[in-house]
Formats: sequence, structure tokens, C-alpha cells
Amino acid sequence: MAHLSLELVITFIILLVVAGVVISILFSNLNPSQLPNEQIKMNQMNFKSDCNRHCGDLNSVEYCRHYFEGSEQTGTDWDGDGLKEELLTVGDEMTWEACEDRIYCFLVVPCERFGSNPIEGCADALCSTYLKKYEGDVLEANKAVLDKVKKGSCELPAEEKDNWYKKYYPVDVCGCDCTPWVAQGIGMKGNNVSCTANEIFYNRSCLPVGCT
Repeated sequence: MAHLSLELVITFIILLVVAGVVISILFSNLNPSQLPNEQIKMNQMNFKSDCNRHCGDLNSVEYCRHYFEGSEQTGTDWDGDGLKEELLTVGDEMTWEACEDRIYCFLVVPCERFGSNPIEGCADALCSTYLKKYEGDVLEANKAVLDKVKKGSCELPAEEKDNWYKKYYPVDVCGCDCTPWVAQGIGMKGNNVSCTANEIFYNRSCLPVGCT
């Protein structure tokens, strides 16, 4: 009887080992980043809830700076497919293509106080905030806005009309810092300049690069 019990114990141990191996093989072949739909929905719902809360805070522009970071488990994987920096189409009524690691509130959650196009409304609001902070220094304001609002790690569409970042957040999003216009001469031609004999050519320089 004791001999039989020992065999049962050994058999049970072997079964446990085999079960452990099988479970290990199953987990090694599953993509751990493929998440249940419930988790994905919860992450998105929590983000949208945060956006609505920031939208309601009339003394803050955090709505314009807040972007999806997911959870500790998922990171910025918006759709739960295991990739965290891909190009996705987001939004409901107004859709835009966005990088998964920079999905801002203004891309997915409308906020009436920033207008019918909160992407543009946020650009204006952020510029106003930072121009006030830096006492009208447009270069500092540009830098601050573009430090808070980034396009993300993927490649957005080349066409400006389809690229929310290129369209609403150019290098001179808050304006240009330019020198006064200076008369260069009458009837100048060449280097993209073509004045008549009675016209005076004026020139100036602007920052950041790209401003005119």
C-alpha cells in the first residue's frame, strides 16, 4: 500500500512538471502585449475622462498638453496590438492620423472652449499662455509650445492638409521675430527679387528659420 502511494506521489509530481512545461510553451508563443479588449477600452476611457476633466478646468490649458500614456502594463499602445509608435487614425467627427505615442486630447475629445477645431484652438491658447509667460518673446513661446506638443515617433502624412502637426504647429506657431524692413536699393533684380525701375526693394531677416 505504501509502495502504491509512493507511485501516486511520483506520478503526480511528473504531471505537475509536464503541466508546467506545457503552460510555459503556451505563454512563450503568446504575444504578451496582445491585451484583452476590456483593458484597451478601459485605458482609452480613462484617458478620455482625464481629457474631459482638463477641458472643464477653465483656468488651465492642460487639456492642450495632455496625451495618452496608457497604463504601466500597456504604455502608449492605444489599440493593444503590441506596437506603441505606429500611425493610427483617431477621432470621431473629425479624424486625423496620429502617432500612437502622441495622441493628444485635442485629437480625440472635443472641448467647446477651444472652438470647433480644438487642435487649432489649443495652438492659439498655448501661444497666448507662453507669450504672456515670456513677456512677448515669440522665440521662447515657440520653443515652449513645440516642447509640449510633439508629432510623435512615426511619420505623419506629407500633405499639410492631412498633417495636423505641420498644419497647426509649424516652427513659427506663435509668430516670427523679425528685424525692421531695410531699403536695399531701387530696381533690384536677381535672387528671387524683381523690382521695376521705380520700385524700392526692402529686406529683413526673421527667426526661427522658415519665417518670412
